[in-house]
Amino acid sequence: MDFAATLEQRISEHYKALQAFHPDATPVSDRLLEGISHSIKSHQRHDRHLAYLLTKLEELKSATKGQLQRADGNAEEVERVLDAITPVVALDSITSEKGESAGRFAAWPKGSLFRLLDSGMRAGKTQSPFERFPNLVCDDGMAEVADFIGWDETEPRIVFVHAKCVRGRVFSVSALQDLCSQLVKCLVFLQHGMNALPEPVAKWNLPWSLGAHVVESRIRAGGKTAAQARTNFIDLSGNSGTRREAWMVLGGGACSKGFLRSRVIDPRARQAVHLMKSTMKACQSVGVVMRLFCSP
Repeated sequence: MDFAATLEQRISEHYKALQAFHPDATPVSDRLLEGISHSIKSHQRHDRHLAYLLTKLEELKSATKGQLQRADGNAEEVERVLDAITPVVALDSITSEKGESAGRFAAWPKGSLFRLLDSGMRAGKTQSPFERFPNLVCDDGMAEVADFIGWDETEPRIVFVHAKCVRGRVFSVSALQDLCSQLVKCLVFLQHGMNALPEPVAKWNLPWSLGAHVVESRIRAGGKTAAQARTNFIDLSGNSGTRREAWMVLGGGACSKGFLRSRVIDPRARQAVHLMKSTMKACQSVGVVMRLFCSP
């Protein structure tokens, strides 16, 4: 079978899956569409058969958009939700949220979600799946507004990070619901005009602890005391030009962007998209950008 014929067969197979419109059907993915486009372009052939396949490819893209429309009622809204998701390969291998070590340490143990965020968000030169910040504080526990708070004075920006790890599930809507709830509950401290954080002021001077597991410093980057960091944060929060973001980070494979995109008719995916749509609207109402980091 020649290249064009093989390509036509692949498109036909995925059309059938699309028309079946069932959770167990072979998913139609962006990767497939991109792969077909790349294959056609790389062969640099412009015969009539390939021209026909290019037309069928565009039809497949339109049909996929129609699938989103049928799944949630508004394809554009679904796409906006998906655009807010950043896939991170490293989140697949996360084994715990904070680790279970006993003793005093400079950082959280490898393999934990807190370690990945801490090392990936602090100012540095190594490649990271997250943006880095000159100021980073762990606010977990004791009237927290987020697990981590990052901010940048040079390019005015504040980020609240809410993290969760769930292992052993293909897709966990309840884990995502927990994160959405935490995010919405703490939006009041991220909106412009609040200019306050919960007490105590000295919290950021204290070590982080969970039972016998102690991390010596909550202030992970910035070199400030708790009072200095708090004042710095509140000043930046009072600036109307500051960009405000709320991140949800779900580790352990409990959420996948590929699952959400390719299985939009699966009840779990529909629930997740609905949760994210409502959370996104809550964020937009106070000028905050919502983002979700999860498995690819």
